[in-house]
Amino acid sequence: MAVRVGDKQGIMDNGGVRGSSVTGGTREAGAIVGHNASGILIACTATGGIVQGGYTTGGITGYNSGTGTLIACHTSGGTVESTAARDDYESHAGGIVGRIGSGSITSCYAAPASVTAYGQEIITYS
Repeated sequence: MAVRVGDKQGIMDNGGVRGSSVTGGTREAGAIVGHNASGILIACTATGGIVQGGYTTGGITGYNSGTGTLIACHTSGGTVESTAARDDYESHAGGIVGRIGSGSITSCYAAPASVTAYGQEIITYS
């Protein structure tokens, strides 16, 4: 379910998951995509469920880079947890994206139940 879009450009329009459980190992994890390097995600949703990953974990995508684009995506009611696999990695977590290297995010919102990074809860705002 959670994959790296990588160097190929793909488009996901109105995709979504509900109540899923995603475990990303030591790297990127997201309910829709682990690493969005050049894809376009439009109106994607993740509702409920749990996303757990290594050092970059997000409600939609763990890591957004390159020309990766998110438009009108949202999350609600889920749990996002990032636990650094090794001491030399920082831990990143977010309701929509765990870490942004580049790309763009437009008109997205998150209302997760909780977001934690390396055991510390992150306060989220609506």
